[in-house]
Amino acid sequence: MLAWALCVVGGGVTALAGLSGCGDNTRPSQTIPDFLAAYPDMTLLKPGGVGVLTFQVLGHRMGNPEAEPGVGKILDLTLEDDPATVDPEPRGATLSAALLTTNEAGQATLKLTAGLETTFRITARLREAPLETAAVVVVSEGRGATLQVQPVWLAAATPPPALTRVSVRLFDGRGCSSLSARPPSTSVRNPIDVSVGGLAVFSLVTGTAAAQALGYDDGGTLRASGCLDLPSGSLKGDATSLVALPLAAVTTSPLGTFVVRTTFSASTAAEVPLTIWRQVASCPLGLEGLWLDQLVAALPTQGMASLASVLASHRLSAASAGAGSAPAATAISCPAAALASGAPSLERILANAFSAGAPVSANRAAVAKDVSSLFDSLVLTSSLMLAATPTTDRFEGTHALSSVAFSLRGQTREVSGAALGVPGQIAYDVPVTRQTDGSLLLAPHSLALRLGTLAEASLPVLVWRPRGLPEEISSWVAAWVAESNGTSTVTDAGARPDAGTSGGGDGGVTTNTSCTTFDRLLCQAVQLAPGCLGAACGLATSTLGDALAGSLRELDGKGTDLTLAGSVLPTDLDGDGLVDDLGSGVQPGLWSLTLTTSNGPSASNAIWTGVRESF
Repeated sequence: MLAWALCVVGGGVTALAGLSGCGDNTRPSQTIPDFLAAYPDMTLLKPGGVGVLTFQVLGHRMGNPEAEPGVGKILDLTLEDDPATVDPEPRGATLSAALLTTNEAGQATLKLTAGLETTFRITARLREAPLETAAVVVVSEGRGATLQVQPVWLAAATPPPALTRVSVRLFDGRGCSSLSARPPSTSVRNPIDVSVGGLAVFSLVTGTAAAQALGYDDGGTLRASGCLDLPSGSLKGDATSLVALPLAAVTTSPLGTFVVRTTFSASTAAEVPLTIWRQVASCPLGLEGLWLDQLVAALPTQGMASLASVLASHRLSAASAGAGSAPAATAISCPAAALASGAPSLERILANAFSAGAPVSANRAAVAKDVSSLFDSLVLTSSLMLAATPTTDRFEGTHALSSVAFSLRGQTREVSGAALGVPGQIAYDVPVTRQTDGSLLLAPHSLALRLGTLAEASLPVLVWRPRGLPEEISSWVAAWVAESNGTSTVTDAGARPDAGTSGGGDGGVTTNTSCTTFDRLLCQAVQLAPGCLGAACGLATSTLGDALAGSLRELDGKGTDLTLAGSVLPTDLDGDGLVDDLGSGVQPGLWSLTLTTSNGPSASNAIWTGVRESF
């Protein structure tokens, strides 16, 4: 018998008879094994017959690209038995040794004696390196046929998305009824990967057998399967037979509960309600202008309509000097710093009352910008439970909102609607249909989101605390007014501010909410004595806080204000027949999302994914 070795030549591998072609024949001092093979890798024996297997070990020395025999290497041998079958595959076969040591050629020879008719595997494992190889032994009175298996789609079947590979397996002595696709049954023979319509060739096939084909997509998900029983006698002698193995689409079960995360933007829906915040962010005198608006509106309620008219005459909007067309609902009109006469406007007079280091006044534009940016990118977390119905490919969904995550400058705040007492956050009996491409289609369903209420609850963590400001909008406005008096205490205040009074603050710290300075400056500007504004001064502060908070609550619709309808492609990551993920980062699901605010509906698209939480 010739000793066969594999030699590395020019970066490739070639087989040479003998060892003289593999460089010098001196015994290497140290060889690192990196190749192990069995010859032949498949053999046919009659019952009681004797056969010989040769195992070859090759390796390399450091710095030497040529393969050399692995001398003195120890191999452990095992007769492999498939635990899924009742009878032991070897059926009486014996080996001449359970341990072999390679010779100077890097080879070790094993004698085996066959038992009864069967097919089994002999595995050799190298002790000093993670290398193993196997030889398949067929024991039969017959000569053994060659079987070509061709996986094909059934003519009437609708194929799933394209398959990247079809794994064809042959099971000697078994039937299709004993095999599993998920997880795949193990075969003594190695599986052969082909494409749809390709040929998987198995030799030395005798007696009863079953051919199984499992088709996988590019994500490794089982999308098709088929099995064909080959009765004893269906294959003749040493002839070659071709069989077509029909494939059928495999569906996975989406039943269970999934944690769903939806990423969307509500900036369009928030554009009109948040115009007041954008005015503060964009206009240097925006907050002063808004406060004066509230004052002019409050004076008539206090019996001072004439004073309201006088104050209005001392104001000028920069935008009002433009064309006479009506401004859009989202247009921003910034107050002017000076009147036509050159005298300072009332807004400028109020602004001059603040020192450069006043924290509320100095940060107001940044605060307003943050509030306006809250809705640019949101993450909605929800729970989707899918239940079975009597109709195949139709399911019943229950969709429950959990929280909305708001983010600013790398910080995130999750707010739960249920914790705030928002009702109607669950949609029941949502029709879900599996489409021909395997995707799930979720019918339109509505829930109560109350986005404005949730956004307001996120402000303490995202906006107020990072700047050391009061944690309510009304307290923030009151603290701003107080700064005009030279007071910079900015703790959270729960009391409503009134003219000439102080509200109690949390933790016993007092916040000066007096608008004494505003009153003095404005009364002086219209040539009246201090105190001319009366209670209207404090009322303007309160109503401005209400207006700013109310602009957020305009994002709350009535009843169910969020409607979703969408689709997603489920994936079975582990091949167990159960959907693990709904969508992925590469191919997320898509919602058609409608958010209904007090200003009407706003439609947009959103992406989403789901991860299985329970079965």
